[in-house]
Amino acid sequence: MVAPFDGVVTQRNVDNGSLVSAGSTFMFTLMHSDVIRTQVFVPQDEAFGVGPGVAADIRVREIPGRTFAGRRLIGPECST
Repeated sequence: MVAPFDGVVTQRNVDNGSLVSAGSTFMFTLMHSDVIRTQVFVPQDEAFGVGPGVAADIRVREIPGRTFAGRRLIGPECST
């Protein structure tokens, strides 16, 4: 089996050994792993420094010790 892009399997809908026929079963959910979008809440007293293109270090509680590089992509149409 070959995917059309590099990614991570996020959901598996069949078990090992299951009988499937072509086109009849949605087998996997695959996520692009090169770009991940997230929503981050910034305290109001720190929001003045978070303009478009500003770099960010993102840490996730579930992955301790790892920092992800990011940047702000959306414009002023975001909610406050």
